[in-house]
Amino acid sequence: MATVIRTHFTGVIHHVYGRGNNRQSIFHDDEDRRFFLNWLEKIKREEQLKIYAYCLMTNHYHLLIESFEKSLSAVMVRILTAYAQRFHRIRGTVGHVFQGRYGARVCPRNAYFLTALKYIHLNPIEAGLVPQPSDWPWSGHRDLAIGTPGLIDQQFPLSYFSDKTEEARYRYREFLGDLVI
Repeated sequence: MATVIRTHFTGVIHHVYGRGNNRQSIFHDDEDRRFFLNWLEKIKREEQLKIYAYCLMTNHYHLLIESFEKSLSAVMVRILTAYAQRFHRIRGTVGHVFQGRYGARVCPRNAYFLTALKYIHLNPIEAGLVPQPSDWPWSGHRDLAIGTPGLIDQQFPLSYFSDKTEEARYRYREFLGDLVI
């Protein structure tokens, strides 16, 4: 098997994803999810990242992330190592938490960006966990849909829908089929 060399280009957006080893749960409860998001927010500030979407499911996660100074690989090592260490400490376990390395696809600033944004925020609906994206508390959807302050850097994703913020939010909700907010 060939080794994939990961390169770093400043300002490139990536769709990053990973799941639990053997598809096992990586988020057992809300405390696990809160820790992951709090740690992600800390790394975001320290590394000057931009996060355009995220979704934490039970056995996997998705991020739409832009890295500038540090390589995506260095950023993800910090995020996932700290999470795995806490996971093992809390549960008294050892071994792999995540199934292999995280996956990452370059996400161009074109229609694919919107495809990834939609895919990430509709993940809980596709899994049958909730009827509307706004019903899932562990994604960045509400940040974009109603302007909830949070982890999401809202300006860039909303710019795809309108240059007027409230109109952009409405069009974004319409794009995701979530007009009940």
